[in-house]
Amino acid sequence: MTATSFTQTRLKTIALLATLLLQSALAATPSEALGAFKKAAQTKDFEGTWEHAAKFEGLPEEATEYFRSKVRRFIDLAGDGWDFEIIEEKIEGECAVVVINESKKDGNKAFDLDPAFLIKQDGKWRVLPEVTEWRIVRKVDEDKVDSLEKLSAWFETRKEEIKRKG
Repeated sequence: MTATSFTQTRLKTIALLATLLLQSALAATPSEALGAFKKAAQTKDFEGTWEHAAKFEGLPEEATEYFRSKVRRFIDLAGDGWDFEIIEEKIEGECAVVVINESKKDGNKAFDLDPAFLIKQDGKWRVLPEVTEWRIVRKVDEDKVDSLEKLSAWFETRKEEIKRKG
């Protein structure tokens, strides 16, 4: 093996490894994306939190500002002692729901199951700005409505099952 072919082989191997690492980063799960959203919110990092939020092209500035205010509200809650744990997730196409338990409200322990809705955009899972509410998608991304309706129904059923086991 010549030095040139050895170098080419090494470069191909490095390129393959870089591609695999990039794909794994893009293939993060909805739970991981929600966890990153929460972690950024807990550090009061608006830009970091906003990075994990779903965005919709072509919206009027007022709508984008409304979504930004919802992310700010989430950051405020996280800073006021509110917290949640991730229970499980379900994926339907490019939509997902993560079952969360609001484990702290006003700094006190709690048991309150809620859904957190996410959609896949540009290969990444992103949290809907209203987090527990998905119906805004009807106005901005109609292709995802059927999947979100199924996930919402699944969540309601699953919530009751978890409460019975509780």
